Amino acid sequence: MLQKYIKELQDYGINLIDIGSSGSLDTKWTPIKDLINLVGFDPNKEECERQNKLPSQYKSSVFLPYAVHGKDGVETLYMTKSIYCYSLLKPNKQWLDRFSFHELFDVQGEEDIQVRAINNIEELKQFLPDVIKIDVQGLELPIFRKAGRLLDSAFYVETETGFTENYVGETTFSQLDVFMQANGFLMFDINVNHRVPRNNQFKDHPTGKEQILWAEAVWLKDYVGLDRQGKFDPHGFTDHKIKKILTLCALAQCYDFGFELAEFFHSKGLFSNLDLGALSSIEAWKLDGSADITENIEIKSDSELVFPKSFEVDLAPIVLFVFNRPDHTKRTLISLKSNPLAKESELFIFSDGPRDKNDEADVDAVRNLIDTLDGFKKITVVKKNANSGLAKSVIAGVTEVINKYGKAIVVEDDLLFSPYFLSYMNEALCSYEEDVRIFSVGGYSPPIPMPDDYKEDSYLSYRCCTWGWATWRDRWDRVDWDVKDFDQFINDPSQVELFNRGGDDMSQIFKQQMEGKISSWGIRWDYAHFKNDAYCFRPSHSIVGNTGNDGSGVHCAPTDAFDVSINLQSTFVFPKAGQLQLDEEINGRFATFYDGRPRNGSVLITSLVKTSLFRRMARRALKRAPVLRKFLVWRS
Repeated sequence: MLQKYIKELQDYGINLIDIGSSGSLDTKWTPIKDLINLVGFDPNKEECERQNKLPSQYKSSVFLPYAVHGKDGVETLYMTKSIYCYSLLKPNKQWLDRFSFHELFDVQGEEDIQVRAINNIEELKQFLPDVIKIDVQGLELPIFRKAGRLLDSAFYVETETGFTENYVGETTFSQLDVFMQANGFLMFDINVNHRVPRNNQFKDHPTGKEQILWAEAVWLKDYVGLDRQGKFDPHGFTDHKIKKILTLCALAQCYDFGFELAEFFHSKGLFSNLDLGALSSIEAWKLDGSADITENIEIKSDSELVFPKSFEVDLAPIVLFVFNRPDHTKRTLISLKSNPLAKESELFIFSDGPRDKNDEADVDAVRNLIDTLDGFKKITVVKKNANSGLAKSVIAGVTEVINKYGKAIVVEDDLLFSPYFLSYMNEALCSYEEDVRIFSVGGYSPPIPMPDDYKEDSYLSYRCCTWGWATWRDRWDRVDWDVKDFDQFINDPSQVELFNRGGDDMSQIFKQQMEGKISSWGIRWDYAHFKNDAYCFRPSHSIVGNTGNDGSGVHCAPTDAFDVSINLQSTFVFPKAGQLQLDEEINGRFATFYDGRPRNGSVLITSLVKTSLFRRMARRALKRAPVLRKFLVWRS
């Protein structure tokens, strides 16, 4: 029944304010993502502009570059060793020094920034939230006290609050609890898994009983209690508002409270007998996509497997390469941690050294981030003193890990992921290990339309994926990184033609690599696929996005041509090994997407006219539905 509400609410949506936004919501919001009208706040103007240019993952989204406070004016931002600990309140070092993580709060700098009271933000004047999500390092009460009609409108509030004053003047949980109850909210969920050991010899021997310093909590508005206090006003409780409230109860899995509210609204003449009766069973409250992630594999038929979000396999280790982009790295880490399988996976981080003194501060900032990272089964960090460059780092790092574990999932510091990225990659690695036609698994898929009659969740491509990918040791071992037969290859037009089935730019990139003009591991990985007559297995709709095409990367010219809306699908159908075949229509669209694009700002029209590539492009354009883009960015 509640699933039916999601369809009924499509025209209205569920309004959500996210103060302290990271750009995306965690996985629990997935069942209602298509309803969410998101207004996010991040004081970083450039980050908001970047987010606003991306296709929305939700019904709608806008990111506003404001530092939200309880007043308008100028406040000091305390920039700590860990970017996660930045705050408009000064860290309470006398207290924090008692704990093992105290150095993360060491203030490295201060900056005066403009702050805005939430009630004075013009963009919210006509916005009535159903949900308020807030993570502001201790400023909850000053903000809520100015929230007025916004808090009156909200039914669901999510907070992250300290139990003690980790910052001077911080809102503590006990204070917040009093305030929330006074405003009609009751706490329904709390995550207290934030225990920190004391700064003594026992810090390396945690028992799980260390002091809890902060918690995330979910608060729901108690309309029954408000009515008993004479504070419930039925005005404005339309049918769709009530259904939004009940949908949020279902999302929070507070079925008993949801039914109590349904009975209450019914008693006020706001909810029909028919609707109330339809909610009388537990099954009526379950939303699609909110099933337990520990479900086992379900056999659907002899020809295909349906994999839920998680299943018991020997999970592949994750290999992450980082360099000198702390803001990108932070978003990547948050996104990767949002995968339910993250906490069960080992993570290896390879941090490249600075090229010169200009890189040192940014490299150190990245290392501060990874030094404070948690949320994975085990984290191993390798820091290099000298700069190797991405190509050498990837080849050496993947080889080291894959030789030990037999397989690996590889990511870089400018990627964003579906919450089910790790599930998809592990499932594919398990399903196709014995299928020698599949050389690798990719997470990114370019923004090309699938044919109307194509029903598979994945497809095969000639071109490999370098933005979130995975492979097995026996495939990786087949790569000749020196490409000893390059001269023979490049002088054989028929071989070049076949190699370019993944895009006419491939042989040109390959030639640049072998001439020493670029340093790319990816094109040599492409060539290994070609030499072994093998494919890359990819999702039909991308489960990876790239934030690095903003000019910040070493190898990337600015472009939005590769922007995608990340697929939040939680369940995928995987054909049995050997059954999925290359689809020529998809490959044509795929190749056309890459054909003859400018790289690093230089247009290749002259070379195209002088070769047969231009003629092949023309033939392809007549035979296929081309996807037009303006740029090509070669990638490591």
